[in-house]
Amino acid sequence: MSGHPVQLKQTNLTVSKDQIRAALEVIHDVRSPNQIRQEASEYLEKVKLDDEAPHHGYTIAADQSQPPVIRHFGLSLLEHAIRHRWNEYSLEQSTTLREWELALAQNLTDQDPSYLRNKIASIWVDVAKRSWALDWMDMDECLTRLWDGPLASKELVLAVLETLSEDVFGHEDLIAGLRSSDLSRACFEIFTPMTVLQDHYSSRGTNINVRYGDEGWLSRMGDLLEWCIGQEGTHVTGQACALKILVTLRSVIGWAAPQSLSATRMTLRLCQALRSSHFPIQLAAVDTLHILSSRTKLSEGDLKELVAPMFMTDTVDLLQKLFDWSCVDATDIDEEKYLLLKKLSEVSVCAMHAWVKILSSEALVSSPPVASSVGELLEVCSQRVIKYEALPEQHPDPSVIFLNEDFDSMPERHAFLGNYMRFCKMITERIVQQSPADALFHILSSAEQVISHLYDGEPAFSMHSYSRTSMPFLKMDAQCSILEAGLKGSVRWLGHGGHEQEVMLQNLKVWCERILGLNFEDPSVKERVIQLAVGFATGPLKKDARFVLKIFDYILDTNYPDDARYPSYSEAVKDLQSLCIHELQRLAMKFPDYLITIFDEVEHKVSRVSHAVTRDNGVRNR
Repeated sequence: MSGHPVQLKQTNLTVSKDQIRAALEVIHDVRSPNQIRQEASEYLEKVKLDDEAPHHGYTIAADQSQPPVIRHFGLSLLEHAIRHRWNEYSLEQSTTLREWELALAQNLTDQDPSYLRNKIASIWVDVAKRSWALDWMDMDECLTRLWDGPLASKELVLAVLETLSEDVFGHEDLIAGLRSSDLSRACFEIFTPMTVLQDHYSSRGTNINVRYGDEGWLSRMGDLLEWCIGQEGTHVTGQACALKILVTLRSVIGWAAPQSLSATRMTLRLCQALRSSHFPIQLAAVDTLHILSSRTKLSEGDLKELVAPMFMTDTVDLLQKLFDWSCVDATDIDEEKYLLLKKLSEVSVCAMHAWVKILSSEALVSSPPVASSVGELLEVCSQRVIKYEALPEQHPDPSVIFLNEDFDSMPERHAFLGNYMRFCKMITERIVQQSPADALFHILSSAEQVISHLYDGEPAFSMHSYSRTSMPFLKMDAQCSILEAGLKGSVRWLGHGGHEQEVMLQNLKVWCERILGLNFEDPSVKERVIQLAVGFATGPLKKDARFVLKIFDYILDTNYPDDARYPSYSEAVKDLQSLCIHELQRLAMKFPDYLITIFDEVEHKVSRVSHAVTRDNGVRNR
């Protein structure tokens, strides 16, 4: 290794370790006068700009007799030269800088503080982004030899790999972006096992001769992670190493070749990490699994290899135990448990997407495990389409409390809930498409149970305390949303005709008539009932003239007393009246032949209702 200073020209600045140490002590001493502190800062800035700064930085950082803060400043000098003056150096000078960096990395010990190790890793990556796969071809060999060293060296390697991956594939680093093609190909080569390269990528020109050994970094990290988790009870330091591996994998798992992840049994190893008793490891494992399961453009074979292991009985049981353990009381949130709970919930969104795919597959939907889950899925969907975003932030409902905890802004909350509701409706629709008779019967039974007990556990209806976002209304709205999704999924089946379809149409009619027979004091709830009934009339029961006329008559008879003393209630009544007019017009336009037969009766009833409304308005205006 060359020991000559990287120097462009001679300077007259006097630099010594003692001077640098004294200046740093002045800066960090709160008792230092501002003038003295400013002079010390100016001196250190001059040292950083000096042409011999890289050499000063190396000699200071390599001197293990110096305090860590002094050595860290030495690394800063080296870092500044690499980041800001690299293009000014000749090949020989840049090679010397690289050799100094390698020497510093090789001399790290377990006793060195982590911030020194992270700084050295950052400088390593700075050099790599400028010269790796260009004039530095043996970087992978250097990393591999360090990997065979003590724990501190392994953690340094992991820090290098993580930072390199984030800079190259995160598309936010300017220097990495300038060499994006070369660096991404080089990363792909050193992370991928040789067998995968030979079997799947031999004809794609990815090999640029920068790798060392056959394993690849995914394999090395996976092996060490498995060992650390297995030895967790007897090697405390292994926990820190396992955590660092997971953090590095998190930055790689989104772009690594699916075949590499499969060949290294990465999903199973991540699931194994969930068994750790160390909370940060559990959290990192869930986070990494979430990234893995969120990957798009995976082939069916990739999905089978990478995602299917998450649905194995042992893994599902483990996730259930983690979920049960992490559940918290909304009024007394345990931050550690809740952090894990949120990560598990993010995985649940992926599960909902998976359910939509499963329920769309003829081969899977009829399998016993899926068929046995349909009822529970429908229950979950009906419970989770409540529009919690409509409730005030001060509402005591646990879901509202958690939403306030999770989201900083209303748009974020609306986006999350809207996406979740969309999946719930899609799942309901798919279930009804696959098993219309049983699914519709289940939905109708559950909805009637909820609608018949809207005010259980809730205050009785009152104009005085009326709210358009009351929980009874939101429950009603949720059931109507699920019913509408179910009807949408059953349209094609109901249109085929046949005995089973006729039975279901009769059940729909009877069910709807029972709901119409209930008394709803809340005008907003009544509004939702009318919308649902018109949906029945214009949808599956559109050929039943008597039913259509009954709905028309039901809307005409809808008349709620307005009361200006209660503005919220009064506004809801006006909205209900507007909806009734709209739905009557809608029915009249869609079924003119039905309504013409009872024109005189309808005209008389419209006139009577109009007089009643006018009379009520006159009384209120006195």
